[in-house]
Amino acid sequence: MRDKPGFFEIPRVRGDISCEDFYRDYFEPEAPVIIEGAGREWPALEKWNPDYLRERLSSEPSVKHVVLFLLLDNDVLTEDFSYPDFISKLDDPAKIFPYKSNTRIWINSRNNISAWHFDTGVVNNFNTQIIGRKEWTIVSPQTPPKCYPFSNFVVLEEDEEILKNKIYTKFVTNPGDMLYLPPLWYHKVRALDERNINLMWVFTKRKTSVSSPALARDELRYRMHWYLARNRSAAVKKIYASLLTQVPGFLKITWHFDQLIETDVMHTRWSRASWLFKELSMLGKTIVTMPKIRKQLRTSEKAPRFSSVSTKTDSAGY
Repeated sequence: MRDKPGFFEIPRVRGDISCEDFYRDYFEPEAPVIIEGAGREWPALEKWNPDYLRERLSSEPSVKHVVLFLLLDNDVLTEDFSYPDFISKLDDPAKIFPYKSNTRIWINSRNNISAWHFDTGVVNNFNTQIIGRKEWTIVSPQTPPKCYPFSNFVVLEEDEEILKNKIYTKFVTNPGDMLYLPPLWYHKVRALDERNINLMWVFTKRKTSVSSPALARDELRYRMHWYLARNRSAAVKKIYASLLTQVPGFLKITWHFDQLIETDVMHTRWSRASWLFKELSMLGKTIVTMPKIRKQLRTSEKAPRFSSVSTKTDSAGY
Protein backbone atom coordinates (compact mmCIF):
# COMPACT_ATOMS: atom_id res chain seq x y z
CA MET A 1 0.00 0.00 0.00
CA ARG A 2 1.19 3.52 -0.79
CA ASP A 3 2.32 5.88 1.97
CA LYS A 4 2.02 8.89 -0.35
CA PRO A 5 -1.06 10.21 -2.17
CA GLY A 6 -2.09 8.28 -5.26
CA PHE A 7 -3.71 5.05 -6.42
CA PHE A 8 -2.60 1.66 -5.08
CA GLU A 9 -3.65 -1.89 -5.96
CA ILE A 10 -5.40 -3.58 -3.07
CA PRO A 11 -3.79 -6.95 -2.20
CA ARG A 12 -5.70 -10.13 -3.01
CA VAL A 13 -4.94 -13.30 -1.04
CA ARG A 14 -6.27 -16.86 -1.03
CA GLY A 15 -9.25 -17.79 1.09
CA ASP A 16 -7.17 -20.26 3.10
CA ILE A 17 -4.80 -17.58 4.45
CA SER A 18 -3.55 -18.57 7.90
CA CYS A 19 -4.61 -16.69 11.02
CA GLU A 20 -1.00 -15.79 11.73
CA ASP A 21 -0.47 -14.31 8.27
CA PHE A 22 -3.77 -12.42 8.33
CA TYR A 23 -3.20 -10.89 11.76
CA ARG A 24 0.44 -9.96 11.05
CA ASP A 25 0.01 -8.56 7.55
CA TYR A 26 -3.46 -7.00 7.66
CA PHE A 27 -5.39 -7.00 10.95
CA GLU A 28 -2.72 -5.56 13.24
CA PRO A 29 -1.44 -2.90 10.77
CA GLU A 30 -5.08 -2.27 9.68
CA ALA A 31 -4.40 -2.69 5.96
CA PRO A 32 -7.26 -3.53 3.57
CA VAL A 33 -7.21 -6.82 1.68
CA ILE A 34 -9.51 -8.96 -0.47
CA ILE A 35 -9.62 -12.58 0.68
CA GLU A 36 -10.62 -14.30 -2.55
CA GLY A 37 -13.00 -17.21 -2.26
CA ALA A 38 -13.29 -17.03 1.54
CA GLY A 39 -17.02 -17.78 1.21
CA ARG A 40 -17.01 -19.69 -2.06
CA GLU A 41 -18.17 -22.97 -0.49
CA TRP A 42 -20.92 -21.45 1.63
CA PRO A 43 -24.49 -22.70 0.98
CA ALA A 44 -25.57 -19.04 1.08
CA LEU A 45 -24.18 -18.47 -2.42
CA GLU A 46 -26.75 -20.91 -3.81
CA LYS A 47 -29.62 -20.38 -1.37
CA TRP A 48 -29.83 -16.67 -0.66
CA ASN A 49 -32.26 -14.38 -2.40
CA PRO A 50 -34.77 -11.85 -1.00
CA ASP A 51 -37.60 -14.41 -0.87
CA TYR A 52 -35.49 -16.98 0.96
CA LEU A 53 -34.26 -14.41 3.50
CA ARG A 54 -37.81 -13.12 4.04
CA GLU A 55 -39.06 -16.64 4.73
CA ARG A 56 -36.17 -17.42 7.09
CA LEU A 57 -36.05 -14.12 8.95
CA SER A 58 -39.61 -12.81 9.12
CA SER A 59 -40.37 -14.88 12.23
CA GLU A 60 -36.94 -14.47 13.82
CA PRO A 61 -37.42 -12.11 16.82
CA SER A 62 -33.78 -11.08 17.08
CA VAL A 63 -33.57 -9.62 13.56
CA LYS A 64 -33.78 -5.84 13.37
CA HIS A 65 -34.24 -3.46 10.46
CA VAL A 66 -31.55 -0.76 10.72
CA VAL A 67 -32.45 1.54 7.83
CA LEU A 68 -29.94 0.27 5.25
CA PHE A 69 -29.28 -3.27 6.49
CA LEU A 70 -30.63 -6.13 8.59
CA LEU A 71 -29.00 -6.74 11.97
CA LEU A 72 -28.89 -10.34 13.21
CA ASP A 73 -27.84 -12.10 16.38
CA ASN A 74 -24.70 -14.10 15.76
CA ASP A 75 -26.45 -17.50 15.93
CA VAL A 76 -28.94 -16.79 13.10
CA LEU A 77 -28.58 -18.41 9.63
CA THR A 78 -25.32 -20.07 10.64
CA GLU A 79 -26.24 -23.18 8.62
CA ASP A 80 -25.71 -21.05 5.50
CA PHE A 81 -22.13 -19.94 6.14
CA SER A 82 -19.09 -20.71 8.26
CA TYR A 83 -16.80 -18.41 10.18
CA PRO A 84 -13.22 -18.41 8.86
CA ASP A 85 -10.68 -19.23 11.56
CA PHE A 86 -9.29 -15.71 11.61
CA ILE A 87 -12.78 -14.38 12.45
CA SER A 88 -13.66 -17.10 14.97
CA LYS A 89 -10.50 -16.27 16.91
CA LEU A 90 -11.54 -12.63 17.19
CA ASP A 91 -14.08 -13.64 19.84
CA ASP A 92 -11.78 -12.56 22.67
CA PRO A 93 -13.39 -10.11 25.12
CA ALA A 94 -9.94 -9.10 26.35
CA LYS A 95 -9.12 -7.66 22.92
CA ILE A 96 -12.46 -7.04 21.22
CA PHE A 97 -15.55 -5.25 22.55
CA PRO A 98 -18.41 -7.78 22.79
CA TYR A 99 -21.13 -7.72 20.14
CA LYS A 100 -24.27 -9.77 20.65
CA SER A 101 -25.35 -8.78 17.16
CA ASN A 102 -22.53 -8.03 14.76
CA THR A 103 -23.94 -9.90 11.74
CA ARG A 104 -25.43 -7.68 9.03
CA ILE A 105 -27.09 -8.41 5.70
CA TRP A 106 -27.26 -5.87 2.88
CA ILE A 107 -29.70 -6.29 -0.02
CA ASN A 108 -29.30 -3.88 -2.94
CA SER A 109 -30.39 -3.49 -6.57
CA ARG A 110 -28.21 -2.55 -9.53
CA ASN A 111 -26.59 0.90 -9.33
CA ASN A 112 -27.52 1.47 -5.70
CA ILE A 113 -24.79 3.69 -4.27
CA SER A 114 -23.65 3.98 -0.68
CA ALA A 115 -22.36 7.55 -0.54
CA TRP A 116 -18.90 8.39 0.79
CA HIS A 117 -18.59 7.65 4.52
CA PHE A 118 -16.62 5.63 7.03
CA ASP A 119 -18.16 3.10 9.43
CA THR A 120 -18.77 4.45 12.91
CA GLY A 121 -17.62 2.61 16.01
CA VAL A 122 -13.98 2.32 14.86
CA VAL A 123 -14.98 -1.04 13.39
CA ASN A 124 -13.01 -3.67 11.52
CA ASN A 125 -15.37 -4.65 8.72
CA PHE A 126 -15.44 -8.13 7.12
CA ASN A 127 -17.75 -7.88 4.12
CA THR A 128 -18.48 -10.99 2.02
CA GLN A 129 -20.10 -10.77 -1.40
CA ILE A 130 -22.84 -13.42 -1.54
CA ILE A 131 -24.85 -12.50 -4.64
CA GLY A 132 -23.80 -10.13 -7.45
CA ARG A 133 -20.77 -7.85 -7.58
CA LYS A 134 -19.92 -4.49 -6.03
CA GLU A 135 -17.52 -1.75 -7.02
CA TRP A 136 -15.65 -0.18 -4.13
CA THR A 137 -13.60 3.00 -3.94
CA ILE A 138 -11.79 3.44 -0.61
CA VAL A 139 -9.61 6.20 0.84
CA SER A 140 -6.99 5.82 3.57
CA PRO A 141 -7.57 7.42 6.99
CA GLN A 142 -4.08 8.90 6.55
CA THR A 143 -5.53 11.25 3.87
CA PRO A 144 -9.09 11.88 5.09
CA PRO A 145 -11.66 13.76 3.01
CA LYS A 146 -13.70 16.57 4.56
CA CYS A 147 -16.71 15.37 6.55
CA TYR A 148 -19.86 17.07 7.75
CA PRO A 149 -19.50 18.35 11.34
CA PHE A 150 -19.26 15.60 13.98
CA SER A 151 -20.26 13.13 11.24
CA ASN A 152 -18.88 10.07 9.47
CA PHE A 153 -20.28 11.25 6.12
CA VAL A 154 -18.03 12.94 3.58
CA VAL A 155 -19.06 16.32 2.19
CA LEU A 156 -20.91 15.73 -1.08
CA GLU A 157 -18.54 16.58 -3.90
CA GLU A 158 -17.48 14.99 -7.18
CA ASP A 159 -15.30 11.90 -6.81
CA GLU A 160 -12.42 13.63 -8.60
CA GLU A 161 -12.37 16.30 -5.90
CA ILE A 162 -12.67 13.80 -3.05
CA LEU A 163 -9.82 11.64 -4.42
CA LYS A 164 -7.46 14.54 -5.10
CA ASN A 165 -4.23 14.13 -3.07
CA LYS A 166 -5.58 11.00 -1.38
CA ILE A 167 -4.25 7.48 -0.88
CA TYR A 168 -6.97 5.40 -2.53
CA THR A 169 -7.88 2.33 -4.54
CA LYS A 170 -10.79 1.02 -6.58
CA PHE A 171 -11.81 -2.62 -7.08
CA VAL A 172 -14.67 -5.09 -7.54
CA THR A 173 -15.71 -7.87 -5.17
CA ASN A 174 -17.13 -11.07 -6.70
CA PRO A 175 -19.33 -13.76 -5.12
CA GLY A 176 -17.38 -15.51 -2.38
CA ASP A 177 -14.85 -12.69 -1.96
CA MET A 178 -14.41 -11.23 1.52
CA LEU A 179 -13.17 -7.66 1.90
CA TYR A 180 -11.36 -6.76 5.10
CA LEU A 181 -11.95 -3.01 5.49
CA PRO A 182 -10.04 -1.62 8.49
CA PRO A 183 -11.33 1.13 10.77
CA LEU A 184 -11.92 4.62 9.38
CA TRP A 185 -11.34 3.78 5.73
CA TYR A 186 -13.66 6.04 3.78
CA HIS A 187 -15.61 4.25 1.07
CA LYS A 188 -18.17 4.58 -1.68
CA VAL A 189 -19.88 1.41 -2.95
CA ARG A 190 -21.93 0.75 -6.09
CA ALA A 191 -23.96 -2.40 -6.77
CA LEU A 192 -23.18 -3.73 -10.25
CA ASP A 193 -25.75 -6.47 -10.76
CA GLU A 194 -29.54 -6.74 -10.71
CA ARG A 195 -29.47 -8.14 -7.19
CA ASN A 196 -26.67 -7.82 -4.63
CA ILE A 197 -26.54 -9.46 -1.20
CA ASN A 198 -23.67 -9.03 1.25
CA LEU A 199 -22.96 -10.62 4.62
CA MET A 200 -20.89 -8.51 6.99
CA TRP A 201 -19.33 -8.82 10.43
CA VAL A 202 -17.86 -5.94 12.42
CA PHE A 203 -15.48 -5.92 15.37
CA THR A 204 -14.07 -3.06 17.45
CA LYS A 205 -10.66 -3.49 19.03
CA ARG A 206 -10.27 -2.36 22.62
CA LYS A 207 -6.87 -0.93 21.71
CA THR A 208 -5.16 0.11 18.49
CA SER A 209 -1.60 1.24 17.84
CA VAL A 210 -2.40 2.52 14.35
CA SER A 211 -2.68 6.31 14.35
CA SER A 212 -4.08 8.56 11.62
CA PRO A 213 -5.64 12.01 11.21
CA ALA A 214 -9.02 10.28 10.84
CA LEU A 215 -8.57 8.45 14.16
CA ALA A 216 -7.54 11.66 15.93
CA ARG A 217 -10.76 13.34 14.74
CA ASP A 218 -12.97 10.35 15.50
CA GLU A 219 -11.55 9.90 18.96
CA LEU A 220 -12.44 13.50 19.79
CA ARG A 221 -15.96 12.96 18.46
CA TYR A 222 -16.47 10.10 20.87
CA ARG A 223 -14.81 11.90 23.77
CA MET A 224 -17.20 14.80 23.30
CA HIS A 225 -20.17 12.41 23.11
CA TRP A 226 -18.93 10.52 26.19
CA TYR A 227 -18.53 13.77 28.16
CA LEU A 228 -21.98 15.12 27.29
CA ALA A 229 -23.94 11.85 27.46
CA ARG A 230 -22.43 10.93 30.85
CA ASN A 231 -22.13 14.42 32.30
CA ARG A 232 -22.54 14.84 36.05
CA SER A 233 -25.07 17.56 35.37
CA ALA A 234 -28.53 16.18 34.71
CA ALA A 235 -29.37 19.37 32.81
CA VAL A 236 -26.43 18.89 30.42
CA LYS A 237 -27.39 15.26 29.78
CA LYS A 238 -31.01 16.23 29.19
CA ILE A 239 -30.13 19.03 26.77
CA TYR A 240 -27.71 16.78 24.87
CA ALA A 241 -30.24 13.92 24.65
CA SER A 242 -32.84 16.37 23.35
CA LEU A 243 -30.39 17.71 20.78
CA LEU A 244 -29.70 14.20 19.48
CA THR A 245 -33.40 13.71 18.82
CA GLN A 246 -33.51 16.87 16.71
CA VAL A 247 -30.44 16.61 14.49
CA PRO A 248 -30.49 14.57 11.25
CA GLY A 249 -29.39 10.97 11.63
CA PHE A 250 -26.13 11.48 9.73
CA LEU A 251 -25.02 14.06 12.35
CA LYS A 252 -25.70 11.89 15.40
CA ILE A 253 -22.88 10.35 17.43
CA THR A 254 -23.23 7.07 19.32
CA TRP A 255 -20.84 4.85 21.24
CA HIS A 256 -22.12 1.46 22.36
CA PHE A 257 -19.45 0.30 24.81
CA ASP A 258 -18.62 0.87 28.47
CA GLN A 259 -15.25 2.47 27.73
CA LEU A 260 -13.52 4.26 24.90
CA ILE A 261 -11.00 2.57 22.64
CA GLU A 262 -7.38 2.91 23.77
CA THR A 263 -5.15 4.70 21.26
CA ASP A 264 -1.77 6.39 21.08
CA VAL A 265 -3.44 9.65 20.04
CA MET A 266 -2.45 12.59 22.22
CA HIS A 267 -4.52 15.77 22.46
CA THR A 268 -3.70 19.19 23.83
CA ARG A 269 -6.11 21.95 24.76
CA TRP A 270 -5.13 23.68 21.53
CA SER A 271 -5.76 20.59 19.39
CA ARG A 272 -9.17 20.07 21.00
CA ALA A 273 -10.11 23.72 20.52
CA SER A 274 -8.87 23.63 16.91
CA TRP A 275 -10.90 20.48 16.22
CA LEU A 276 -14.06 22.00 17.67
CA PHE A 277 -13.61 25.19 15.64
CA LYS A 278 -13.13 23.20 12.41
CA GLU A 279 -16.22 21.09 13.06
CA LEU A 280 -18.41 24.09 13.86
CA SER A 281 -17.12 25.96 10.81
CA MET A 282 -18.70 23.25 8.62
CA LEU A 283 -22.22 23.90 9.93
CA GLY A 284 -22.88 26.65 7.38
CA LYS A 285 -21.90 24.38 4.47
CA THR A 286 -24.08 21.64 5.91
CA ILE A 287 -27.14 23.89 6.06
CA VAL A 288 -26.58 25.15 2.52
CA THR A 289 -26.22 21.65 1.09
CA MET A 290 -29.03 20.08 3.18
CA PRO A 291 -31.40 19.65 0.17
CA LYS A 292 -28.65 17.76 -1.68
CA ILE A 293 -27.96 15.63 1.40
CA ARG A 294 -31.63 14.75 1.83
CA LYS A 295 -31.87 13.79 -1.83
CA GLN A 296 -28.89 11.47 -1.44
CA LEU A 297 -30.41 9.88 1.67
CA ARG A 298 -33.73 9.33 -0.11
CA THR A 299 -32.07 7.58 -3.04
CA SER A 300 -30.10 5.14 -0.86
CA GLU A 301 -31.84 1.78 -1.00
CA LYS A 302 -33.32 0.78 2.33
CA ALA A 303 -33.19 -2.75 3.69
CA PRO A 304 -36.39 -4.70 3.00
CA ARG A 305 -38.90 -4.68 5.84
CA PHE A 306 -40.03 -8.13 6.90
CA SER A 307 -43.41 -8.34 8.60
CA SER A 308 -42.27 -9.21 12.12
CA VAL A 309 -38.81 -7.66 12.01
CA SER A 310 -38.49 -4.81 14.49
CA THR A 311 -37.12 -1.40 13.60
CA LYS A 312 -33.94 -0.16 15.20
CA THR A 313 -33.53 3.58 14.71
CA ASP A 314 -29.92 3.73 15.82
CA SER A 315 -27.83 3.14 12.72
CA ALA A 316 -25.39 0.94 14.69
CA GLY A 317 -22.50 1.99 12.58
CA TYR A 318 -23.94 3.75 9.56
